[in-house]
Amino acid sequence: MFRRAFGARVGALALLLCAAATAQERAELVPERAPPWRPTRFFQSLRDGAHAPRKIAITTRPQGARLELAYLRDGVELRRAHGSSPLEVRLPSALRSAAEDRVAIRAELADHVAREISLAASEIPATLEIELAREPAQLHSLALLEIADRARLELRASRELVFRLARSERGWRLALSDAAFDDSFVGRATELRGETIARAAVRATGSDVILELSPVRPDDGRELRLSQRVLPMRGASLIAIEWMPSDGGRAVDLAIGAALGSLRRSDLGECAQRFERSLRGALGEDALAVALSERGGLRGRALTLAIERLAALEPDGAVVLLDGARIPIALDAERARAFAQPERIRGLLIALRALTRGAHATAAEQATLGGWLAPEQSPAELAPALARAAADEAACRASS
Repeated sequence: MFRRAFGARVGALALLLCAAATAQERAELVPERAPPWRPTRFFQSLRDGAHAPRKIAITTRPQGARLELAYLRDGVELRRAHGSSPLEVRLPSALRSAAEDRVAIRAELADHVAREISLAASEIPATLEIELAREPAQLHSLALLEIADRARLELRASRELVFRLARSERGWRLALSDAAFDDSFVGRATELRGETIARAAVRATGSDVILELSPVRPDDGRELRLSQRVLPMRGASLIAIEWMPSDGGRAVDLAIGAALGSLRRSDLGECAQRFERSLRGALGEDALAVALSERGGLRGRALTLAIERLAALEPDGAVVLLDGARIPIALDAERARAFAQPERIRGLLIALRALTRGAHATAAEQATLGGWLAPEQSPAELAPALARAAADEAACRASS
């Protein structure tokens, strides 16, 4: 008997859960005002079902789209409703609908193209499925980071992408599916060049975007590594292509160490701090936090060594934050706390400038520093901020 009662309760619970899972939102789209009387309406009233309210079940693909509905008569809105798909909508009976009445439906879903549909109220189907096309991912920025014989190309987009990299006659071809770009992205591709990439060009092919990369030295023996991850602070996607030397990066560490080794405590004085404060103000705290939060590949390795160098210059082995707080990085817990907020570490922009000066010629220095600190800006966009920061530093040195 106990088993029978228990089984009955389980069955009832399963039915309730099934009903909840299949529950559907409902909306009312019946205007209060009936259409004006006409003689033809008398004959219409004699038809079967003329007085019965009607329903339409609306679904979208994918499900969960936001639905906005309006009941229109002679272009004037009489009733509005909204909900999420799947949605069951109650409509007026055929007798309370005029021939000119229409039902307007708009479906919206994040990362998809909105669709609008207009139906004659006299010809409402029992079911309607609205298919939503995925919006193309917008390509935002390109940044090239290079130290010694290791390079990293970063491409930022509005969402995750399907992509493939293949050899081509010019070098490498990066194909990005369902993507789009604007004139500013074309400009960034045109400006992209360094010790690894001699030329870049972008073009659209149907719904795909093709990024052609012409190398400085074809078949130089370096390994290519690809990765993609979502940037939590932006909700965007970062695609990275890394050119890895055969030594596993030892020469890169030596080059970074040599560039940062030239940094002395005196190089972090007041005039250099003016440079950093000016540049921080121009870039903005949020943008700088996004740029410095990326820990992948070459970027992560350089940031780690730069922070460690700043701590090595302090007597207590601590990094100093903008508010004056000191965090020793010898202990793992404190080290993790410091590395979680690199945008607040005083002197880090100065250290990255020393890194780019040690690794690049003057002509490439600004573009490279911009890649570290402001990858979402082009070198031309960043140039005025760098010039102002350098002028502030020069004025300080001239007056001291």
